[in-house]
Amino acid sequence: MLKCLFITIITVQSMLYGEHLDVNTAEVQKNTETKIHWQHDYDDAQELAQKVHKPLLLFMSQDRCGSCKFMKEEVFTDVPLITYINAHFIPVLLDISDGMVPDELQVQVTPVFHFLDEQGKKLRESLIGGKTAPFFLPLLKKVIEKP
Repeated sequence: MLKCLFITIITVQSMLYGEHLDVNTAEVQKNTETKIHWQHDYDDAQELAQKVHKPLLLFMSQDRCGSCKFMKEEVFTDVPLITYINAHFIPVLLDISDGMVPDELQVQVTPVFHFLDEQGKKLRESLIGGKTAPFFLPLLKKVIEKP
């Protein structure tokens, strides 16, 4: 009798615990961002930044750039980085070869990252070259925390 009661208690606990895990897993999956919500038009992005009062993170790229590919495939797939960028910036991905980059932001090499306020004013010096997620995330936090 005692053995049967013990087995019942263990079974009920595991069922409850299992359901609890399923709920948490679903909640985490729902709240986890899996990609950066890149804008591809600077003017539209600036208009959105003004509307939601967020700074712009501009990623200047081009197809034949190995470091740009690294950033897209290795760095901008990091979940904490994705989540931070989507929460605090209007991310803009511009290809320098398509003619859609404003004259004042033109660059000759890539990748280059510009950090602009909602009015288009630089928040810090531009960053040149590929970086790792552990490097990039603290840098983004400094941009946001800057008075």
